[in-house]
Amino acid sequence: MDKTLKTIKMKKTISLFVMTLFMFVQLQAQVHYQNTTTNNRNSSAIGYGTVASGEKSFASGLTSTAQGVGSTTMGIDNLAIGDYSITLGSNLKAQQGHSIVIGSGYSNYFRLTNNNTYSLMVGFLSQYPTLFVSTSPAYNKTGRIGIGNVTSPRAKLHVRADSSEEAAVFIEPNRWQSGAEAGLLLGNMYHGIKAVEGLGLTFLTEKNYYFPDGKVSIGRNDTGGEPAAELDVNGTVQMTGLRLTGQIIREGYVLTSVDQNGQAQWRDPQSVIPQTWVKTEDDDIYYNEGRVSINTDAPPTARDMFLTVKGSQIIYGPNAGLFFGDDENTLSGYGKYGIEHQNGGLNFWIPWQGNEGGKDRDRFMNYVLFLKDDGNVGI
Repeated sequence: MDKTLKTIKMKKTISLFVMTLFMFVQLQAQVHYQNTTTNNRNSSAIGYGTVASGEKSFASGLTSTAQGVGSTTMGIDNLAIGDYSITLGSNLKAQQGHSIVIGSGYSNYFRLTNNNTYSLMVGFLSQYPTLFVSTSPAYNKTGRIGIGNVTSPRAKLHVRADSSEEAAVFIEPNRWQSGAEAGLLLGNMYHGIKAVEGLGLTFLTEKNYYFPDGKVSIGRNDTGGEPAAELDVNGTVQMTGLRLTGQIIREGYVLTSVDQNGQAQWRDPQSVIPQTWVKTEDDDIYYNEGRVSINTDAPPTARDMFLTVKGSQIIYGPNAGLFFGDDENTLSGYGKYGIEHQNGGLNFWIPWQGNEGGKDRDRFMNYVLFLKDDGNVGI
């Protein structure tokens, strides 16, 4: 019985030895290494020319080095310098502890290098990263993201363009067709910007829009110079109301230009009458200088013609008429000669000049010439 047990134990021992030897041979067939270096402190190096000099480090690939404690490098010509750092790719360098680099640098002279602890850097064929994820400030917080050569993001998402490249973010729907939308929401679902195909750009807000600085230009491109005012519109403005504050305003005031640049103010309508018009105490207004044109954009050209009327005009009312005179007899209110429609005809007469009529003050004569409506003429 004892001999049988010994035989069984021996068979088990031989079987275990054979299996161990077989696994060693198979492992040696699968893992190849040449010119690799380890520090014999639980480090491993496989591939060609790799170095695992850090304690518990691992290096694989071609001429890559894992120098930091617990560091890992996989790929070609990589350096994992920081403790627990990781490099995956080629021509990479993880300088600080717990830093990770993925991708490929431009060459071993222009490596993609991460100098930030507890961070991730991704890039390809460049010494600068395309994507960077920063460390989290606390266990219940999250880090920030940089796109472009940004390794210290100033916001949750920080985008920086390369030299001679437009800094732009393109949000594109699956198809830009009728009714398609692309938007950016801010704060909640009710604040943001939305673009709708066929409609245009819509700004969303629950309350108000504020522009604390700068000026706004509408209808001009950026080559037209700086806006001339806080709101500069090149076109027509349509509105249902207008309110200008910051001035002395009273009911009945009118909006008028106060300078040649179009500066507008609310003014008393009496104060905006041109200086050539004179208002009397009886609210009569008369024109004291210059010449007047009516129904034409051309001014009177004749030296002694002070009123030019284009087209037919009607003078009507009781005893409607025209009066003619010179400086001596005009002040009487009538003139030296008059034409009026009276008693069914056109009356040519000499008005009474009053005390201001000078030598003509007593030359009153009615019906000097009368053209009756029926065609008869009286002299």
